[in-house]
Amino acid sequence: MPCCFRPDMLKQFQPLCLLFTCLLLVLSACTSPPSTPTHDAAESDSGIHDAFALQIDELLSRLDTDNAESLLANLQLLENQAISSDHHGLLAYARARIYLASDDIDSAYLALNNSNIRQHQMMASLPVQVKMGLVNAELLARRQQNLAAARQRIYLAPLLDDETAYQDNHDAIWALLSQVDSRSIDSHQYQQEQVLFQWLQLNHIIQSSGLPLQQQVAAIDKWQQQNPWHPAARRPPAAVELLRNGALAAPTKIAVILPLDGKFRKHGIAIRDGLMQAYYRSGYRPLINFYAFDELPGFIDVYQEAVYDGAELVIGPLFKEQLQELYQYPQLPVPTIALNRLDEPAPAEAAPAGLYTFSLSPDDEIDSVVSLASAEQRQRAIILRQSDDWARRASDIFRDQWQAAGHRILTEGSFDAAREQSAVVQAALNINKSKQRHRQLQWLTGLSLEFEPRRRQDVDMIMLLARTEAAASIRPLLAFHYAGDIPIYATSSIYRGYADRKTNNDLNGIRFSDMPVLIREPDTISDDYRQSPLIRFYAFGMDAFALSERIRLMGELPALQIHGATGRLHVASQAVVRKTDYGLFRAGLVQALPTPDAEPPVTP
Repeated sequence: MPCCFRPDMLKQFQPLCLLFTCLLLVLSACTSPPSTPTHDAAESDSGIHDAFALQIDELLSRLDTDNAESLLANLQLLENQAISSDHHGLLAYARARIYLASDDIDSAYLALNNSNIRQHQMMASLPVQVKMGLVNAELLARRQQNLAAARQRIYLAPLLDDETAYQDNHDAIWALLSQVDSRSIDSHQYQQEQVLFQWLQLNHIIQSSGLPLQQQVAAIDKWQQQNPWHPAARRPPAAVELLRNGALAAPTKIAVILPLDGKFRKHGIAIRDGLMQAYYRSGYRPLINFYAFDELPGFIDVYQEAVYDGAELVIGPLFKEQLQELYQYPQLPVPTIALNRLDEPAPAEAAPAGLYTFSLSPDDEIDSVVSLASAEQRQRAIILRQSDDWARRASDIFRDQWQAAGHRILTEGSFDAAREQSAVVQAALNINKSKQRHRQLQWLTGLSLEFEPRRRQDVDMIMLLARTEAAASIRPLLAFHYAGDIPIYATSSIYRGYADRKTNNDLNGIRFSDMPVLIREPDTISDDYRQSPLIRFYAFGMDAFALSERIRLMGELPALQIHGATGRLHVASQAVVRKTDYGLFRAGLVQALPTPDAEPPVTP
């Protein structure tokens, strides 16, 4: 029977609700279903309003003022007074709340997950089980198990008879599901859980950014007609109304300003061709006018001309100097997707209203590398990079993000040419110090000693910032210097974007971040660009069009994503952020790696 109840139905179905309490500890570590709870007469629904419960409430009211150690000490004193399963359940609930407030996720998990507490929860009254279930759901969310947390809250929903609590839980369900990539899970494995399955169906429709907005809205309408009694049909998430409004406000006339003449014409043409491929593959059909402009000054004149011609959205400019011209205005007349971003705009140069920046900056790729390496338990990194300005800036970005994640940079080495790589690698791995110790021993003993250099042992990853040719020569060099077992991570700079087994064989074993279209779907690229050095600009144009219909909507709905050619795209502070995919070179070919934020399966 589907559990799509309303709060006002709870009292009528109280006996049935009790059957659901066995599902209140849906943590990923659970491997066997709990038994159906029973209740002592002394542990009635009103039992939690005794003096013990009031002491717990008073203690938790001091979460913002008292330190965790003091609160936990008070809980320890209360434990001596615990005489019922309700009391023990409330103690576990309070401990979990205190640990979560202190960001001590592991201790919060242990507070709720031991056989003694589980047994008490089975015996506790319904209100206590609900309290424990809600903090359990919060714990799952903090552990990035968003689907499991949403599933927990779905089971709790019919047990909440307070209107405010029900609505807060309802909103939390959608907030959690909106963070679940619908493509990363097989929703059909949850078909037996009807309410959850229907939630997942709705989430998939709203995340279907490949559909034109009008078709998305039609799909939502059909879902509501098919599931009229579902909680999300009766109380639609805010995203539904925003999508409806977005479909009505989608631009019908777009201006694209690109350098279609002059020095950068090939880049402009590649972006234009990618944009038009996306246009013809989409059901979204705005009128598009192209404006050729590649001079650095005077961009504003062309921009104003496009607006005067009736453009409801502008795509461009491509150059930072032209983008800087837009920053002199507090508000732009129409939404504008700039195909670049300023490196470090000063506070006084905050982006004008209506401006969204979208770029192929390495910042997003480096963020993805940090996520992957962190998920693979790397802690201590060596940076090896070319001496170019781009690699120096990328190194600074990686250093900042890596250290912000709580990890260490051991050393950094840079090289101008291939002949310098060996010396740089030896210095970074302390091979030269090992050789120096060998020479000292020979001098002290006067003996000819057998010797095999030893590298440093405290490094567990190498961040390589180099172009394809330099990377292809340094990877075998690392193996030669006894570092072949150290995982190497890189950005898209090492990959040309297409198959080249002769070169890529020397990159075997390197993990890197890059555009999803190049790692997973290269066949969707036009034949004219499939082996072109402009392949990424072509993909850039594809996503520029994909953004044009939804950019304002994404600004209003930060959780909304586009699964684009260049990455999973979302908008934060008027900037389009790319979450890239991951590849691994193996036998000269690129093998796709799973994303570290993919949802783990939910254990019943």
